[in-house]
Amino acid sequence: MPAPSKRQKQTNLTVREPSLLMDFLARHFAGMSRTSLKGLLRNGQVCVNSKIETKFDSQLKKGDAVQINTGKVSYELKNTRLNLLYEDDYVIVVDKSEGLLSVSASPTKEGPSAFSIILQYLEKKNVGAKLYAVHRLDKATSGVMMFAKTVEAQHIMRDNWKQMVTERTYMAITEGIPEPQEDTIESYLHESRAQVMYSGGKNDGKLSVTHYRVVRTAGDYALLKLNLQTGRKNQIRVHMSDIGCPIIGDSKYGATSSPIHRLALHAKVLEFIHPITHEKHRFETPVPKEFNAFLINEEKRMKELSRQKEDRREQKRASRVGNEAKRAFDKKKRR
Repeated sequence: MPAPSKRQKQTNLTVREPSLLMDFLARHFAGMSRTSLKGLLRNGQVCVNSKIETKFDSQLKKGDAVQINTGKVSYELKNTRLNLLYEDDYVIVVDKSEGLLSVSASPTKEGPSAFSIILQYLEKKNVGAKLYAVHRLDKATSGVMMFAKTVEAQHIMRDNWKQMVTERTYMAITEGIPEPQEDTIESYLHESRAQVMYSGGKNDGKLSVTHYRVVRTAGDYALLKLNLQTGRKNQIRVHMSDIGCPIIGDSKYGATSSPIHRLALHAKVLEFIHPITHEKHRFETPVPKEFNAFLINEEKRMKELSRQKEDRREQKRASRVGNEAKRAFDKKKRR
């Protein structure tokens, strides 16, 4: 059982004779209704022998240790790879770190997922809580994503995604600088048997549209702002590869470098119409620090290369002037 908060009271009891859990609780908390006692069980506030018990008709044995936390329960989503941005009764919005799977009901060989971490958090608050996937981010992509807490919210978002989601903005660093520096890429995406996406003919393909704009350059690299008109699997990664400017760290789609040791793709903005309240919500996260650090270092490196190049030019000019002066002196001396 989670440790009680400052607003909770913890009671520890020992069973003296066999009893049903509800009857045991009713005897010791005579001032609470059976509905309130069931609420304690439902919220995971009752433990038997250090294990959370939620069944009111559970059979207790003599000597069992029962622990009850009464009062308001306070839980926080604490995880270094996931930051809670927003939560209500219908949706939850988080900032996912790179390297974390988006969806997997339980931990896999690749570790936990955003889905399993959030579900565990919700179950601590309310035993039996549910969570539903609405969309996904690639494991290697960081940034804003949302989940639904009810089937109704999930269906509304999924069935009306184009109408409900009003903005999806990503930031990426590419190998090479796109020309033109602002454009729209449109293609039909297909998936190979090896689960690699590629642009191909219209037949059986899914129309995919990406708008991009270069916001900063550093040497042979560019920081791009990208807006999705459609949201296909690996869409941005394929489209950047199509124009000869793959995202750094993306060897799957043609990148030859990985200077920040991750895929340089971040879901910066998610704006949507709430499926139940119909209010507009907008969530924005900062560009990862490693993106900016790399660009700053690359700018410094290019300035240093430019300075060294200029120094070599100056040395060549000085050497040429010196040689010309020496030849003139020798010529005069011979006369």
